Amino acid sequence: MIRRQMVIDERRKGRYIGKERGLSIGRSAWYVRASMKVDMSRRPRAAGTLQGRYDIGHPRGWAPVSGRRDCMKGRTAAIGLAAFVVTLVAAIAASAGTQADAKIVIGNIPPVIANPTIKAMDQGIKNQAKKLGMSAETIGGEFDPQAQIVAMDAAIQKKVSAISIWPLDPKGIAPSIAKAKAAGIPVFTLWSRGIPNITANFQYDDYETAVTIAKLAAAELKKQGKPCNVGIIQGIPVVTILKTRNDGLAAGANAAGCKILEQTVNTKDNSDGAQPIASAWKAKHGGDMTAVLTYNDPSAMGALATVGGDFQPLVTGFNGDSIAVDALKAKRLFASAAAPNVEIGNTIAWVVHQMLVLKKKNVPNDYQFKYEILTQQNITKYVPFETRNKSAETIAGVTKKGKLAYVTIKPDYAAALKK
Repeated sequence: MIRRQMVIDERRKGRYIGKERGLSIGRSAWYVRASMKVDMSRRPRAAGTLQGRYDIGHPRGWAPVSGRRDCMKGRTAAIGLAAFVVTLVAAIAASAGTQADAKIVIGNIPPVIANPTIKAMDQGIKNQAKKLGMSAETIGGEFDPQAQIVAMDAAIQKKVSAISIWPLDPKGIAPSIAKAKAAGIPVFTLWSRGIPNITANFQYDDYETAVTIAKLAAAELKKQGKPCNVGIIQGIPVVTILKTRNDGLAAGANAAGCKILEQTVNTKDNSDGAQPIASAWKAKHGGDMTAVLTYNDPSAMGALATVGGDFQPLVTGFNGDSIAVDALKAKRLFASAAAPNVEIGNTIAWVVHQMLVLKKKNVPNDYQFKYEILTQQNITKYVPFETRNKSAETIAGVTKKGKLAYVTIKPDYAAALKK
């Protein structure tokens, strides 16, 4: 708390008395007490007379300083004291401004914080928030729609400034979003386009990317002279983005003339859940299954663990996790797609700052991002999440195309893959 009191007393002509007292910052305090008296009504000597008492932090409050000074030295002392006070007050004002920004807290509710890709986004939000003088904290993170509702309630109780959430069940979380809005807390969502009461939404081109990956696998099998018989390890369909990936992989396989032998949901959303699925397919189809298309990289790792004997399918992933990067470099994984999660995380915090701190109007509310297709040929040019998250990125600009907004971010890591 900052308290200031300035008393100016001009009860006598030509006399100025200034007092500055009770100036404190945080737990430490500095006390400035000064009394200066310049009396020009008496003329015992041409230079005038300066009598004063000046003390900073003196245990007794006032310390006497006596003696005659010429007028110029008196003025110098007065100016010096005034400059000191002005500088200190300015520093306090700047500190207060920083503290005001720091009060902006983003509560991030991830769908599953154990997922490396989601964790990368969470860190991106924190990096950009810190860069802009705000803060961010992770709330929840269990792979459970009901747990997200509990996390939303916790964020509202904490009175965070803004909530970012990737809903596992967008329709199910809608009442909680309405509750946050009623509490004056703006909600920023991922993959929740069309859900009421949100402030802004952020989304990827998952469907198009999934179609591309399936077609790449089909083209490679054709090149090898093999039939395209695929199994698709799916994500939980209640999660909108995962259903979109499921649909895209199937659509791409069908468009390429592949035969879909199996489609099974990985309810555990990890490699442990995918491995038994692939093992069952191996036992049932053996070498007849030539490709396993998966909705995320952990599932791809589970499928790769079963490869052996005549079961040698091409395996694809999704997300761009470090495990996928290593598998691509080792030429075990055929392809994956890197989610721009670090970029989205940075953008979320940047948009919050634009709206809540800078109070800008007409900030776009629907953002679209593109995946980076990863292959064995371009993987050495890919910059992983860990490297990208060493510092906050720079939002260089926003371009609107129709209803969607596309963000230009520096460094442009995606451009390196195209060279």
